[in-house]
Amino acid sequence: MNNFTPKYFRSRFSLLLSSFFFFVFFVLFRFSVIAQNPDIKRTYHWYFGKSGGIDWISGNPVLDYSSNGELCEGPSSISDLNGNLLFYTDGDTVWNRNHQIMPNGVGLLGCTSSMQASLIIPQPGNDSLYYIFTTDGIFGSPCGNGSLGMNYSIVNIKMGGGLGDVVIKNILLFDTCSEKLTAVHHANNCDVWVLGQNKYNSDYRIYLLTDTGISNAIVQQSSIINGGIAQDGSGQMRFSNDGKKLANNISIWGADTLEIWDFDNATGVFSNPFKISLENTPTSSNTWLGLCFSPDNSKLYINNFSFDTLVEIDQFDLSSGIPSQIISSRTTIAQVDSTIFLNPQIGPDGKIYLTKYNLRTYSVDSLSGIMNPNAAGLACNFQYNALKHNAQLPYDNVGYWSLPDFVESYLNPMFTGSVCESGIEENSFADIFSIYPNPAPDYIWIKITSEKPKNSYDVLIYNILGKEIFEKKEINNKEEKISLKNITDNILLLQIYYNNQIIHYKLIKT
Repeated sequence: MNNFTPKYFRSRFSLLLSSFFFFVFFVLFRFSVIAQNPDIKRTYHWYFGKSGGIDWISGNPVLDYSSNGELCEGPSSISDLNGNLLFYTDGDTVWNRNHQIMPNGVGLLGCTSSMQASLIIPQPGNDSLYYIFTTDGIFGSPCGNGSLGMNYSIVNIKMGGGLGDVVIKNILLFDTCSEKLTAVHHANNCDVWVLGQNKYNSDYRIYLLTDTGISNAIVQQSSIINGGIAQDGSGQMRFSNDGKKLANNISIWGADTLEIWDFDNATGVFSNPFKISLENTPTSSNTWLGLCFSPDNSKLYINNFSFDTLVEIDQFDLSSGIPSQIISSRTTIAQVDSTIFLNPQIGPDGKIYLTKYNLRTYSVDSLSGIMNPNAAGLACNFQYNALKHNAQLPYDNVGYWSLPDFVESYLNPMFTGSVCESGIEENSFADIFSIYPNPAPDYIWIKITSEKPKNSYDVLIYNILGKEIFEKKEINNKEEKISLKNITDNILLLQIYYNNQIIHYKLIKT
């Protein structure tokens, strides 16, 4: 007999007791979910500035000065699921876990003075390939004024004895980009949305990275400007770590505006935008650049940039979901003189850290922090010197402009970790076929490893959208050369039909 009947719930005590157990179950379940986010270990090594870094393996931030890089702005790093460093980059150069430059690891097209110059993302369902997305800077040398565009390169971490090689470099996604780049997981907890923005008209360009490669862009106009009205393209944009919001700073000839969207991480569609003017403050003549959601996504922090006047950090409370209330919730949590803050970042400890540079002492002797970022107003507890650097090091060894960027989902306490099963089964066919080279230039060879094929076989090649782009039937040769000259796609699926079997093979074209 079912105990949970209307009669059972007539007992007030039983109702309270069942409510209590439900509450306990909910709390335990919630904390068990928080504890199940293995992907946070992807963020356990930060590298920034000249030899600056933080090691999070102990659970607390420990300053790490082992980097050989000089990472001015927009660095990114990646660790494995055990928290061991794999590699890091400034958008131009890639260093392996031994802090050595990877083979082919120089000359990526991310500008070292771009605010979000680089972002490393493991390919879903693949334990070998890591994509490095890069953005050009918007100003002069060493950047290309955005014209070098948003690109991606690929690291195979299993090459070089496990230290990694850059196997694909500088594949253009679109040109005239801004300095903005952010990513968050798809609703399926496997694929990853990657977002860039056009420098001139602020069009958003969003791509989906899957186990088969990168989709074509979904293009959506900004709600603030469109039709080619110029903006400077600096600043940051970020997804909330639950993939439900996007925040973006947009500068239109000095009139800075914060744009906030709803985001559907199942479809890649933005909706319900609203704008917040960043004028009418003591520092309104300056540029607003860095921004960061709180770990629970209820607050948004934004900071400005100035060489000669006050610099401030503001908080917006997003919890009401009502634009007018969000705008009126604006609270200045810090206001300092002669200090530059840039690129706030959530740490694995749930606090927000900011790199800072003191223009009077020419020092970067500490990181600032927001110790309780989910709390409203001044209760968030901003600390100017939250993490002290080694006082014996010169100022240029630990600072510069930015902390590393990560896929935002990695720092979501409710994220259960990416769970991917490749949609393409790579059959083991070493005893039948050998396909090389891969990555391929403008051709591949298909070689039969046995004496001669017992029957003819067919070869088909598809792009990542599933469109057939090549077909050759009834091949009987022991070695067959396939030309790829007329194929413009970079990520391909090759299928061999042989003896009533379909053999799948992923192919990268350089």
